[in-house]
Amino acid sequence: MTFGKAIFLWTVIFLALFGSAAAVQAEDSAPVPVSVQGDKKTVLLRVHNQLYGDPSILERGGRWHISDENGHVYASRRSDPSQRVEVPVEFIQGQAKTAIGYFAENAGLQWEWTHKLNTVRIEQNRSSKKKNPTNNLDLPVALIWDPESSFDESKPFFEGNSFRRVLAPSWMEIGAEGMKEKSFSWEYTDRAHRRDIAVTPLVSNGFDPERTSSFLRNAALVEKTVQQMAAYADFYGWDGYNVDFENMDPRDKDLFTGFVEKLSQLLHKAGRTVSVDVTGIVDNSPFWSGCYDRKALAEKADYLVLMAYDQTPRGSRHAGSVSSYSWVESHIEKMIQEMSPSRLILGIPWYTRIWTEQKGQMSSSVLSYGKTGKFMRRQHIFPQWLSDEKQYFMQWKEGDAVKQVWLEEEHSITAKMSLAVQYHLAGVAFWRYGFEDEEIYRMQLPDSAQEKRGFDGLKGALYNE
Repeated sequence: MTFGKAIFLWTVIFLALFGSAAAVQAEDSAPVPVSVQGDKKTVLLRVHNQLYGDPSILERGGRWHISDENGHVYASRRSDPSQRVEVPVEFIQGQAKTAIGYFAENAGLQWEWTHKLNTVRIEQNRSSKKKNPTNNLDLPVALIWDPESSFDESKPFFEGNSFRRVLAPSWMEIGAEGMKEKSFSWEYTDRAHRRDIAVTPLVSNGFDPERTSSFLRNAALVEKTVQQMAAYADFYGWDGYNVDFENMDPRDKDLFTGFVEKLSQLLHKAGRTVSVDVTGIVDNSPFWSGCYDRKALAEKADYLVLMAYDQTPRGSRHAGSVSSYSWVESHIEKMIQEMSPSRLILGIPWYTRIWTEQKGQMSSSVLSYGKTGKFMRRQHIFPQWLSDEKQYFMQWKEGDAVKQVWLEEEHSITAKMSLAVQYHLAGVAFWRYGFEDEEIYRMQLPDSAQEKRGFDGLKGALYNE
């Protein structure tokens, strides 16, 4: 057989096997017109089971005015035109369209899609009641920080467990000039809400004390920013915000509390929540610990999230645990002296540090919880259980370097989760999404502190492929 005939034959076989599937895929991605009942002039387009249409349709809900400026589409509040949000659009068949199917409810519309007839009915929603995911306030919170917006709806996520599940993607930053948007998408929130998971974007100050001071000391800018944040939450249907301001001038303590108070007041009117990340209470750390009035913040926000990690931070001159049990418990006890435990969420790390001491110098690298099992099998070193820290400890040598690690795995993480139960806290939080072993999502909050299971059970779990 000649080379040309072989190519021809393989082409015929490929088209026979895959041609029909490719055609179906192309047909599914092609825009399909959907008529609007009672409105012959308006046509929506169905793309990948989502309805797209002209952004001006959102005006029918009575909440937003839509405008086009220099190729950008904006939605501004009818009640306050100064507050506007850029509307995400996609160019379909050469025209700017937005996901009407997603934004309709947030704009004050309700719609019903009749798939068989390929028609949709759109009308103004007279009810102002917002549908919130997992709005049972009696359930403990399980909040996951997602800095890379990598949430995968196909993976388990505390399925079947009694939690109010919350995702906190890192989407906003506030600097000297106010709010700076990061990359975010309505699709992320849509995927989460379809699984009954709330979304409260993390808002950072970039850990810059000078820019943070400039912002907090500008009362007009603070007012404008909280109004902008409320507008974005309304338009995108977010369930609140997670405020992560760290490394602040302690002289701005009261101003920060005032910012949280203004934001909370606005969001509470719409049934949304505000959580504030705080470090543990330590002496001689004015910018990282002394910058919070925790008692006042707990009275203004819905929750404070205790970041119970970096007990031994990167850059330390000595090796140590990132989050030992006794250290975490001591910080919980300090916190609940200033606030109700029912408003405190315990932040737990899904990582640890491998410490290397070599020639009198100390360095470290991060080891995620999800990679711990593989790491231990590779080392072939049996760990030592530390009963006070409720962690496994390993030490070994590589040449002239001494290696040490205090592991964060199922036993240590479950032990810290049990503290949330023991102290009647509001729930738990985890840093961060992508660092986990998926087995954690099948866990319930434990009834009591988890102790060592025994060397035999651990050895089998770690070293058997």
